[in-house]
Amino acid sequence: MSNKILTSTDIQWLYDECKKFARQGKVTSYGNVAQHLGLDLSDVDDRVHKLGGALDDMNKMERKRDSNAPMISAVVIHKADTKYGGFKTRMPGTGFFKLAKDWGKQPKGMSDLDFFKKELTNVFKYWKNR
Repeated sequence: MSNKILTSTDIQWLYDECKKFARQGKVTSYGNVAQHLGLDLSDVDDRVHKLGGALDDMNKMERKRDSNAPMISAVVIHKADTKYGGFKTRMPGTGFFKLAKDWGKQPKGMSDLDFFKKELTNVFKYWKNR
């Protein structure tokens, strides 16, 4: 377990990084952002509460700024590997989809994959010229 506490500077870096990738029409991985933030993805607290919480907070701040904004954290995805509890696809984690469902953004019956594709496309379009 790391003793890292994410600061407002860390959150701002994460937000700026997500905007950069969104404007470029690209994605980054949890591993890449965790490494920069000094988090250990093998630690549940770092992975779920610190990084996942920071991404949720970032989406919530963005939603307050613009209620029509797509979920910018869609640009942060798992690498396709078998680390940390089984096979991971190149999609966001379960917290992303939970928040989307809680907000009513992901319709009932729509698969996580279909929602992710739609939301990521919306993120790229939204941030392209911002």
